[in-house]
Amino acid sequence: PENVDLLLRIGRIRHANNDTAKVQETADKLLQLGAQSAKELVQLNSFFLLINQPNYALTVLKNAIALRPNDAAMRQIAGRYFFRHGQLVEAEESLKDSLRLAPANHAAAILLGQLYLSKGEADHAVSALKLADNADCPSRLSNRMRLGLAQAYVEQSELQKAKEKLAEVNNTGSVRFNYIWGQIQLLENAYDLALQSLIVAKRKFDTLRTKDNETVPHLPQLPDDPKLAAQQ
Repeated sequence: PENVDLLLRIGRIRHANNDTAKVQETADKLLQLGAQSAKELVQLNSFFLLINQPNYALTVLKNAIALRPNDAAMRQIAGRYFFRHGQLVEAEESLKDSLRLAPANHAAAILLGQLYLSKGEADHAVSALKLADNADCPSRLSNRMRLGLAQAYVEQSELQKAKEKLAEVNNTGSVRFNYIWGQIQLLENAYDLALQSLIVAKRKFDTLRTKDNETVPHLPQLPDDPKLAAQQ
């Protein structure tokens, strides 16, 4: 079948059955078909990474952008891919292109802010994240934006601004929320409170490590011993 969705289903079944030769055959067909939409690009990338074919994922990504150079969504997907694979220069370029094509792309702005946070560039992170800090920001992205801004403000030593942004966060039980609060409390010399917050963050991180990797791309490394975290 020359249908991406159907081939993907077949490919996943073959992968689950450890039919390596057939999986490769399906992957070759999918690479030839390529992605005709942002949705297909996400699905193809996920499949190629599932079967440990990162080169295929990169090829289908580049081909899709070459065919649709003015598609902001595809540029955003490219930025996300590059970011996750540590290719920060390419990620930054792709996300900036996405925002150039669609200035109201909240997801691209948040990803760009998270990228700058990962590089320790708090000023640039604030500028990027503020592009998404408005009433039009989708609810599914708003907490990520607010936590990103709170983290950036902490790194700028703007603790009051960080607190104000944390006060807007809905999910106060997340790893990142507690980690950022711990940082603020530590900087304010409230060591006992900082230790409590960091212990909560550490426990949640250990329990939800895989899930939080998806929702919190910029999660600082947490020490194994929470007491060490309070001393950092």
